[in-house]
Amino acid sequence: TGVLCGTTYNARVRGSYTDGGPTFVYSTNPVQFLTASCTPSTVVTDAATGESKTGATLNATVTPNDFEVSGIQFAYGTTASGTLGSTAPASQGTVPAGPGSTNVNALISGLACGTEYSFQVQSTSNSLPLNGTTETFTTLACDVSTIDTAAASDIQRATATLNGTVTANDFEVTGIQFLFGTAMGVYSACQFLGAFAG
Repeated sequence: TGVLCGTTYNARVRGSYTDGGPTFVYSTNPVQFLTASCTPSTVVTDAATGESKTGATLNATVTPNDFEVSGIQFAYGTTASGTLGSTAPASQGTVPAGPGSTNVNALISGLACGTEYSFQVQSTSNSLPLNGTTETFTTLACDVSTIDTAAASDIQRATATLNGTVTANDFEVTGIQFLFGTAMGVYSACQFLGAFAG
């Protein structure tokens, strides 16, 4: 035991006997043998789960086989950008050599709603980069903003208070104003009110 995979070894027999002191004797016919080839590590990018409007859980399966897998992380970015510019460490950064597979994941947040993202598991094994395929997921759809006009109040001979409700949800609402006139669709003046954010 204790030999390395995919490695050539030379071996011969050594013995000893005592003749006034220990004396070693070696076989005259050394042999050479090659151990079985190494089984490389694999990493598989699995489907994302738990998608919300601003986050998701990225998943992967790591099978180290004969080599340790280290530096495990996820790289991700919007598909439209064409880059995986952000990274998140995996729940287990290193998986030691050995049989069997280990599931790793990372919970990411701060994403944009209704947006497709690409992601990939990345790692190092046997001193070489070891990356999975690039997969995609889409965050949940955004809630659009709504504006409702309510009945006017405090109506006087020459003044009135116009009322409305702004629900920004996932988008900032800007340029908010009231339009009013003497006939529907014919507006003679407006009053700018400001902006609302969700």
